[in-house]
Amino acid sequence: MVVVGTSVGFFLFFEVSSKGDKISLLTEIKEKSIQGSVTCLATDKKDSIICVGDSAGNCIIFDCQEIQNLKIANISRFSLSQNSVTCICMWKDFVITSYSHGVISIYDINQDCHLLDIHAHARYINSLDVCKDLLVSSGEDCFFRVWQTQD
Repeated sequence: MVVVGTSVGFFLFFEVSSKGDKISLLTEIKEKSIQGSVTCLATDKKDSIICVGDSAGNCIIFDCQEIQNLKIANISRFSLSQNSVTCICMWKDFVITSYSHGVISIYDINQDCHLLDIHAHARYINSLDVCKDLLVSSGEDCFFRVWQTQD
C-alpha cells in the first residue's frame, strides 16, 4: 500500500501489485482534522501508525491497523506551531517534526505529550532523519546538524 497526501488535504490510498507492475487507486479520504495541504507523511517501522503534517502546523497521528478496511483512527492531534510542518520522522515511540521557522519538536506518542522544542535552524528545515541514536537535520540556512538522541 502507498499513501499520498494532496494539496487539498486528502489521502490517496494506492495498492501495488505483488509484482510491482500495477498500481491502482483504492480510495481517497478527506480527514477533517487536516487543515490545508498535506505537507509530509511518516510511518513507524511496523507500518501501524501514520503521522501527517499539514500546512497549518498540525500533526495528526493515525492508527493504521484497520487500513485494509480503510478505516483510520485518529489517535492524537497536536499543533505546536502555526508554521507549516516541513518534515516528520518516527523514532521509537516519538514523533519528531520540523517546521518552516526552523524549530524541531519531539512528541511522545505513549504519553501523548510534547517533550521539547529545539531551535535548530535559522530558517526552513528541509529534512530530518534518524539513524540509530542520531537525528540529522538540514535547513535553508545552509547548515546540517547532527543531534544525539537518548531515551
